[in-house]
Amino acid sequence: MEQEIFGLPLYLVISIVWFLPTFLVAFSKKTFGAEKVTWIIAILAVSWFSWMFYFIIAPVVERPEPEDNQP
Repeated sequence: MEQEIFGLPLYLVISIVWFLPTFLVAFSKKTFGAEKVTWIIAILAVSWFSWMFYFIIAPVVERPEPEDNQP
């Protein structure tokens, strides 16, 4: 019974920490589209190493700046 009490919170903490990089990349504004999906797949496959590379390398392709169309 005691293991059940501590097992669930421990499992939840480990799950949150494991998926944290995926959520951070998913809601990041550094990348978009196919590049973001590629990073998420890499993180799910290799987890924390891909997340570290994401913050070092991303964005691979520069995002075009919106044009000001003011008269």
